[in-house]
Amino acid sequence: METVRGRWFLLEYARRQRAAETERLVQAVDRLERFAAARVEDQQEPADPAPVGDWRLPQRLAERAREFAQTLRASGLDETFCAQADALAEQFAAYAAGGASEAAPSPAEPERGIVVEVIDPPRTFMADVVEDFAADIAHDEAEWTMDIAAEAQPEEEETAPSEPEARAEPIILDPRRAALSRLDHLSLHEKLRLFG
Repeated sequence: METVRGRWFLLEYARRQRAAETERLVQAVDRLERFAAARVEDQQEPADPAPVGDWRLPQRLAERAREFAQTLRASGLDETFCAQADALAEQFAAYAAGGASEAAPSPAEPERGIVVEVIDPPRTFMADVVEDFAADIAHDEAEWTMDIAAEAQPEEEETAPSEPEARAEPIILDPRRAALSRLDHLSLHEKLRLFG
């Protein structure tokens, strides 16, 4: 059943849709024009000769290595890994200090590099961490499920049921409730560490 108001609504809706589509199309064309203009400008500018080497790169690398070592130490990782990261940061800093005073190496001269020894392949280390984590989670879930089941079961009464068919059926716990109850058992410090 068509009404005047319904036809007006459909016409207005179509008009607004066309306006929005037109606006998006104009914005897309503007972006393409700016991109094309920038590309033409880049092609017209004479290319600067490529620098032989970025003398700031070793300094940046040393800074990043120091930041990485501090992050590892702050995260509470094993001390051996932190010591290795510190040693690597010192090597990078020494290389950066020596490289800043040297002139750019000639193309015939091979570039010096830093040899990094990988003590434990990352995949092996991560596999051990994941296995330990999975074992801890499984153990914790088993404990929490047992705790919840113990809390949920009422105390046994000494009177026997009058009918032999009236047996208590096993309680089936909702896994969502079990997951949330794990959070209830955490201390305030553990909750802040987990969610903070």
